[in-house]
Amino acid sequence: MPRCWMFALMAGCSANPSETPPVASPDWTVTCGTSTDNALRLVCTLEGVTNGPVTVAITERELLDSPAQAQTIAVGESAVFWGFLPEEAVVWTATSGTQVQTGTAELGALPDALSVQWNIEGSAEVGPFLVNQPCGNTAALYVVDRDGRIRWYQDFPEDSLPTFGGNIHAYAVTPDGTLLVGLQRDELRRIALDGRVLARTFATDIGPAARFHHDAYATSNRIYALFAEPVTCPDATYVLDGIAVYDTDLNPLTTWRLADHVDPCLTGGPAGGFWQSTFDLAIDWSHANSVWATDDDGTLLVSLRHQDAVIALPGPDRPEWPSVDWVLTGTDAHALAGDFTWQSPADGPLHGFDGQHHATLTESGTLTVFDNSSAERSDGSRGVEIQLDGEAATVVAEWPLDTFCAIQGATEAQADGTALVTCSTEARVTLVAPFDPEPLWSLSAQCDPGTAANSISRFTTGGTLPL
Repeated sequence: MPRCWMFALMAGCSANPSETPPVASPDWTVTCGTSTDNALRLVCTLEGVTNGPVTVAITERELLDSPAQAQTIAVGESAVFWGFLPEEAVVWTATSGTQVQTGTAELGALPDALSVQWNIEGSAEVGPFLVNQPCGNTAALYVVDRDGRIRWYQDFPEDSLPTFGGNIHAYAVTPDGTLLVGLQRDELRRIALDGRVLARTFATDIGPAARFHHDAYATSNRIYALFAEPVTCPDATYVLDGIAVYDTDLNPLTTWRLADHVDPCLTGGPAGGFWQSTFDLAIDWSHANSVWATDDDGTLLVSLRHQDAVIALPGPDRPEWPSVDWVLTGTDAHALAGDFTWQSPADGPLHGFDGQHHATLTESGTLTVFDNSSAERSDGSRGVEIQLDGEAATVVAEWPLDTFCAIQGATEAQADGTALVTCSTEARVTLVAPFDPEPLWSLSAQCDPGTAANSISRFTTGGTLPL
């Protein structure tokens, strides 16, 4: 039986009452209808006079067999339900003491600008997935289940730009089931699934030239966001990265800057590229692309793409903050020096990585990264698991893809030894067994003809998403 994702929150949302004519009551009336600003949210509002609160429950669903979910509201309040499918019909029931009302409602169709076809191959107990808009230039996030069904979305029309898929630069699921979304490299928000903005912060609060980019991550106590700033040197302007640390309400706590640990006037590195429109012709020396933290905030990991490196930092509550614990370099082609030597057994997988993304630690303490790799090194991009032992680094598992994924990407190791591997340029996530490129399952996005296709930064499996 499919699991249900239909939780309700108190919110002042508006609905279209014409969709759900209620059954009359002498004392009070509940009206349920599709939210005026989101086709997949159902808003139920209570009006009139009651002797106590009223419980509203979704009691029948047309497309999914799922248990009823309920929310208790008072007069003038609204219950907001989500987790439905486009154009799904539902039956709702409202009760207060011995009085009962019932009605029907039909969810709306997705807006044309958000139309996406999701293709599935195989079957697996995975997901749901939080992803960015893969088609067109409307800034939006989706939650898609393992069967390729859109169960939630949130668009940001005021923040949509004609580049970067609407210009969402980061997104993540928090431990309490809310979401982080970064917009236009300037703003970071924490939002509820009913659409409310719970907190927000701006990059310029870090520094006048600072810009958010690429990634944000939340633990139960902290939120971490990557930012970049220009550093002016005699020969050129360089872009160096940092981490902004916030509490869960996005109040600033502290920052960490790479420029405090390396010579900011380094030489080499590509100019322009990702930062061309922001820091004209600046040299993007480090190009951080992921940040991750242990649940106890004791260790942070940052991936530096242009240095083929992952660095580990002590958490902000440790006395060693803001030092650097260690550096692992995937190649020796760049200026940053590593602390480990690669071990390469004759019958083992290729050691190292280059152009990598998404560095995390497993429960057993091994490191996983998405190795974008290059044609000179291997047969395709891959997820890798790395054992760090003293000064030795060894690839102990790899989850290969049959294609190269030039940018972005992610690896999420699963408890059974498989991994979910995101190839961003193909807008695809694949469940892969170790050392076997044959996919066990995959989910990919297909855009309508004539619609611009965007890369998907990461198919994020949010364990706290209630779907």
